[in-house]
Amino acid sequence: MVAAAKAIPRLEKQAVKIEEALNKLGEVAIHMGTAAMSEKVLHAFANAHPFQDATGDVTMAWMLLWRAVIATNKLEAAKKKDAPFYEGIIRSLQFFVETQLPITLGRFKALMNVSSVAVDMDDTMFPS
Repeated sequence: MVAAAKAIPRLEKQAVKIEEALNKLGEVAIHMGTAAMSEKVLHAFANAHPFQDATGDVTMAWMLLWRAVIATNKLEAAKKKDAPFYEGIIRSLQFFVETQLPITLGRFKALMNVSSVAVDMDDTMFPS
């Protein structure tokens, strides 16, 4: 799907950014998996929720790209009343890539640290 989108000039910029996010997701998944199979297993598990959030963001970006490829192809032959719908799909992709994907890339950067803060806290820090 990314290759198909890169072939469409209007979607190329977004496709490149999504491809970068997909590649980074793979890198972070391997990094987290390696940590989970080491003595840092609890550190990796403590970062599971941010990893799930970031994975969901990349999945959403890919799905929006998929929809935008279809919308771009339909837009060429769309009836006048349907054109705004297809245009909205394309703009949704642009919005997500420009506003949400940078946040996801920041999450990936943080996840590469496999923070141990949550694991290192002592129970006495939370008196009952």
